Amino acid sequence: MHVRRLGALLSCVAALLVALTATPAGAQPAQHSRAAVPAQLRQVMRAHPGGKLIAPNVAAWDGGKITYGVPDAAAPNATHECAMGYYCFYQDANYSGAWVQWDPAYCDSSVGNFTWWTGWNDAISSWMNKTYKKINVYENTDLGGRLLWSEPPMPNNHSWYAWTYVGDANNDRASSFNCP
Repeated sequence: MHVRRLGALLSCVAALLVALTATPAGAQPAQHSRAAVPAQLRQVMRAHPGGKLIAPNVAAWDGGKITYGVPDAAAPNATHECAMGYYCFYQDANYSGAWVQWDPAYCDSSVGNFTWWTGWNDAISSWMNKTYKKINVYENTDLGGRLLWSEPPMPNNHSWYAWTYVGDANNDRASSFNCP
């Protein structure tokens, strides 16, 4: 008797799983269609080959060590939380708008120019630093011009630093950065 009940129960569970995971007739599995990718992200991906689309509005390079995202059309004012162990720059205040997230392995004493990313020169309004590296941001390319701000490294207590707005004097002026 118990064997029949167990068999019936397993049959019900299997039928439920099939119903929950089945794709409706004529429907295709979810894919990131080229048409759904925002123009700004398509432009960056064309300019920097090798990026992989990992969400409709996010691309990654070098196995995810660099990611670039644009706001989802359904939530244009949503914020992006920078991953622990990375640093992020945002085009709008309050960690919103387009964003780029970098692995600290890409930040050393050499120069990172925002001109490398289409549309990022003189376009930074907020940032997060969740790394153990200090990041200096400059007004001109190649670390030229004045130092706009320094992002302190994460202290040993694992808290992190961020600015919701870089201030009127620094807004939309950043052109390069490094980690001295």
